[in-house]
Amino acid sequence: MHLNLASVHSLGEYRKIQRVIYRSTHSYPVTWIGGSDAQQERYWFWIDGTPFTYAYWCRGEPNNIGGREHCLHMNWTGLKCMNDKSCNYRYPFVCVKKRR
Repeated sequence: MHLNLASVHSLGEYRKIQRVIYRSTHSYPVTWIGGSDAQQERYWFWIDGTPFTYAYWCRGEPNNIGGREHCLHMNWTGLKCMNDKSCNYRYPFVCVKKRR
């Protein structure tokens, strides 16, 4: 099916993903998207291979607390921004189907 966790390339895309989440949950829960710096610290990439050219980081993020925060989620804090987090947490996630 060629699905990946969602990548975000603009504020418009970020808001679109938030609307999808809201339609499903009627809230804005913390949600995994497809960013990671697991291969090289502080070098963020999208797992779908597209360039990491946009981020809506929360203030002070990414901060890699404890040296273990290598995955990316959205809707963090009241600002609903991006945060790095340990990949071991169970959060909902958003996938997208690759267009052909």
